[in-house]
Amino acid sequence: MQPSHRDGLAVSSIKHRVCLLNLIISPKYSSNKIIMKSLRQVQSLPKGGVMHKIILILLLSITSNSALAEWVGLGSRDNYTVYADPATIQKTDNGNKMWWLIDFKTSAAEGSEPHMSMKTLSEFDCGQERLRILSSSWHSKNMAKGKELSSNSDIDIWVPSGTSPANKLLWEFACRKK
Repeated sequence: MQPSHRDGLAVSSIKHRVCLLNLIISPKYSSNKIIMKSLRQVQSLPKGGVMHKIILILLLSITSNSALAEWVGLGSRDNYTVYADPATIQKTDNGNKMWWLIDFKTSAAEGSEPHMSMKTLSEFDCGQERLRILSSSWHSKNMAKGKELSSNSDIDIWVPSGTSPANKLLWEFACRKK
């Protein structure tokens, strides 16, 4: 179907509009597959049009927000569960970096304020089986929700991945062979 122009906006087809409305109105439908399909559909709109720019901005903002919610459970201990976000894995000079999360079952104390979760960005040296923390934040609620109680962006020293069961799980996940 050829795009029609109405009020200066390029409108491609009913299918494009329905797909966009699903993404905006119903966040539960905004999976990566739907987003990628929508991005491909947007590419067929006339370039440079106002509608093309609006839809592209909306889809990119949905994509960046949806990546934050895709935590994968790696393992549990008595008081916590370790999660990793595979959508955040990025190549580095030494291997990969990735966001991960420790979700506590009962309140833990770091400094003076109790917290329920800790979200961390780490770099994983896939060749030498080691990792280091790049930044961390502590949150008042589970799954890095609630108030950010404190944060730290001091880069830690490299530690062997075998220093704890959680470190080993995280290293294996971040450096897994595809």
